[in-house]
Amino acid sequence: MTVQLLHGDCVEMMRGLGDASVHSIVTDPPYHLTEVSRGGHARTNNPDMPHGRHRIGDKGFMGKVWDGGDVAFRVETWAEALRVLTP
Repeated sequence: MTVQLLHGDCVEMMRGLGDASVHSIVTDPPYHLTEVSRGGHARTNNPDMPHGRHRIGDKGFMGKVWDGGDVAFRVETWAEALRVLTP
């Protein structure tokens, strides 16, 4: 068995692969939390919790700006994944 780890933009990397040439894709796309509004989250009157019970949406997951990507929501991403995966 051969394992190959590819590092780069997932869509660009998959474009370089042949049809039905991959047996597995392991993915962890961004949570896309930088665009989530805090307005819909549960609020509290507790002054120690000014953002409500859930503080997300201001800086993404763990404060990382890369978390704002849209790769998980692009049809192109999943079309390429389907193309390269073996049946």
